[in-house]
Amino acid sequence: MFEVQRKVGLFGNTTCWPPFESSNYQGTTIAATAAATVPGWLAKLSDKILVARIDKIKKYLRITKPPHDYGRLLLLWAATRLPDLLDKEQKGELIAKVWKHQCNGGGWSIRTFAAPEAWGRGNRAEKLRAEPEFKDPPSDKHQTGLAIMVLRDAGVPSSDEQIARSVKWLLKNQRESGRWWTWSLNTEGYHFITFSGTCYPLLALAKCDALPKDQVLAAKLDIPRVRLWHERIAFGYRSPNSKNIDVIVFSGGSLLFPKAIDTLMPSITLPRVIFLDALASSFCYVGNVVKDS
Repeated sequence: MFEVQRKVGLFGNTTCWPPFESSNYQGTTIAATAAATVPGWLAKLSDKILVARIDKIKKYLRITKPPHDYGRLLLLWAATRLPDLLDKEQKGELIAKVWKHQCNGGGWSIRTFAAPEAWGRGNRAEKLRAEPEFKDPPSDKHQTGLAIMVLRDAGVPSSDEQIARSVKWLLKNQRESGRWWTWSLNTEGYHFITFSGTCYPLLALAKCDALPKDQVLAAKLDIPRVRLWHERIAFGYRSPNSKNIDVIVFSGGSLLFPKAIDTLMPSITLPRVIFLDALASSFCYVGNVVKDS
């Protein structure tokens, strides 16, 4: 990853497909979050060249103005992984900014986090301004899940009343298919953001200890079906035929929970799972998943 980092510290990105492919700033916040999230990597880092590259990322993010509030949300996310990136006052200001965007029903809308012209090079502005709900956009699952994740990582407790409202909104708005459908910023035909719009809510619910624990609720929030709905899967480090995979990496907005592991791969033991959102190019450590023998 660091081989493509530029001298000033940023990571280049395209500007045609928001929110993921929208700016160098977005690419740099995701790179920072990814590098700092891989378990133990940053703490053990001794290579002087890589240490210098991490310092360049921090410098870039400190001196570069975010292009919009979505960028500020990602900056806050990066700061939860890099504690010395921002001071306490700066983090507090960003948290307050996120709260200001919360909708009445408890969710968040990605469309309030940036003016249409501010996404990428502004090539989606006409489409966004023509949307019937442009002046009062509804909450969406991508942004609600992302906001909850970042706020929880920033220290907001799951018992917070506003967090509880947002969790309730997510649980109420899952589709029968198992996904959380999300309206694309780019097209009316393909809504690829539904990948992250499904994964982010799952991660958000996990961070709030709101995933179902009994069979009745588990049937309602059908985790295996969410996974099976998106069938692309990438295995890491060892063959999927191995009975002892150390790390498994899921791509394109996939996430596998214990129930789904038992369903799909009953003979495999997974000491830990790392989720890779291929669209956002970010690593999120999920935790230990051990199958009972």
